[in-house]
Amino acid sequence: MYVVGWLVCVDGSNRGRDYTIHTGINTIGSGDDMDIQILGDNKIAARRHAMIAFDDKRLEFSLLPGESSGMVYLEEQAIYKPTEVDDRMIIEIGDTKLMFIPLCGEEHKWDDM
Repeated sequence: MYVVGWLVCVDGSNRGRDYTIHTGINTIGSGDDMDIQILGDNKIAARRHAMIAFDDKRLEFSLLPGESSGMVYLEEQAIYKPTEVDDRMIIEIGDTKLMFIPLCGEEHKWDDM
């Protein structure tokens, strides 16, 4: 699996911490089996609070609502369906705010290397 971007906590109990995004679908939650595990925020569900995906054919990132009852927001708008995510957008999950930082896209593709 290749690194394609990061989520960086800009507000919340993990401020300053980064989380790696890989190709495909990345699950977000507080549980040990999540691809992106965010601890210390009791409002984040253990399993699949949200998901972030990278489509390596279309070179696009999308934020998806999870399977929990908790909400996820992108730029302060509630997410109810897959929504494209762009550089430096803010994702809110529980009391945590994450800045999205892409690595891959038109300028960089692992296939080019």
